[in-house]
Amino acid sequence: MRKLLLTSAGLSNEEIKQEFLDLVMVKPIDSLKVIMISEQKNEQDKIFLDQAIENLKDLKIKQENISVFKLDDKFEYNLQDFDLLYMCGGNTYHYLDRIRQLDLVDKIKNFVESGKIYFGVSAGSILATPQIDNASPWDENDVKMKDLTGFNFVDFLIAVHINHKDMEIVRKLQQELKMPFRALTDDQAFLVKGDKIKLVGKGEEYKV
Repeated sequence: MRKLLLTSAGLSNEEIKQEFLDLVMVKPIDSLKVIMISEQKNEQDKIFLDQAIENLKDLKIKQENISVFKLDDKFEYNLQDFDLLYMCGGNTYHYLDRIRQLDLVDKIKNFVESGKIYFGVSAGSILATPQIDNASPWDENDVKMKDLTGFNFVDFLIAVHINHKDMEIVRKLQQELKMPFRALTDDQAFLVKGDKIKLVGKGEEYKV
């Protein structure tokens, strides 16, 4: 069964934290092994990563059980050694381009299909969708990516960091791309268990 928590801004409130804990409680939290994949292109990426690690530690996940992989490095891990894959934010096109260069796409898909947990933040959530075209208003495709196919873990596109003023952009994208579209504020997430998908967090879902 697929198990994903697709967020806009990570563990941003108590409701999302509780859903996270319920999802990972297949084993004791202090034995949970997490691998975080981070772009780390600038100081802001590092700040977000450090905060994400602190958030995990606050939930009693041990520091020694958290591995961080920087996308510019050579991938020398076995994903199946971990219980949870934490996909950080960044430029969605850079992220997917580098993941393909590292030959990680099938490994990530096998990880999820084996029943392990995928936690997406921002770009990490967009990557879980059928295609990443919808990142274009916010991320620059300066790697000139032509194949915009995502991991296809859900059958709709996701817009992240959304507020009311962004909805005109999202609705225009939906018309252009002709695919189902859903939006997340920074206080919301989609919980995916098998074929069941639930909005969690604060507030109503924006209607696209």
